[in-house]
Amino acid sequence: GPLRIEYNTPAITVTIDRRIEKNIRINVPIKDMPKQGFAVDEVAVLDKIRVTGPQKMLENIREINTESLSVKNRSATFEKELRLELPSSLLSVQIRTVVARVEIDQTVQKTLTYVPLTLIHGTDQKVKVDKNYLDTLVVIGTPKRLQTLTASDVEVRIDLTELDRGDYNVPAAVILPEHITPVRSTPQRFSIKIF
Repeated sequence: GPLRIEYNTPAITVTIDRRIEKNIRINVPIKDMPKQGFAVDEVAVLDKIRVTGPQKMLENIREINTESLSVKNRSATFEKELRLELPSSLLSVQIRTVVARVEIDQTVQKTLTYVPLTLIHGTDQKVKVDKNYLDTLVVIGTPKRLQTLTASDVEVRIDLTELDRGDYNVPAAVILPEHITPVRSTPQRFSIKIF
């Protein structure tokens, strides 16, 4: 018989949007650590994908993740087929899986000197710090990743916004590019006065 829909609500809103296609970058979330003495050099997705869906939604999507990929105890380059994790059921793709190639290489160590410190503080906080840089920062990664690494690629920061007036001796957060790991830094803590 005929389709009958009855609503008790006075109004219903239906949003109609143009359906578009777009090439979207694929991101592979890496979890765990390779075998000691090894690191991830590069992660490449060998497939390209075109996503179809509502224009408003696709305009805001820069990349689509795959399922997480474990590199636990790996010491050599490998490939693996991974499922795509679409952020909405309104999106569709021609392929549901992609092949990722993870390049793994032996690690080397690099020492960076005079790495600037950034203090994050409120406009109402006056801050004095004993030293505004790291003397040295030792990191490990693959030769290819460390070859071009400089102090300007590293962010060393201390967030003081939640702290009251007083004297503090605090460690800094070190933010490094992907697949590079900090080993040690000097100094390990900074003396800071907030007044």
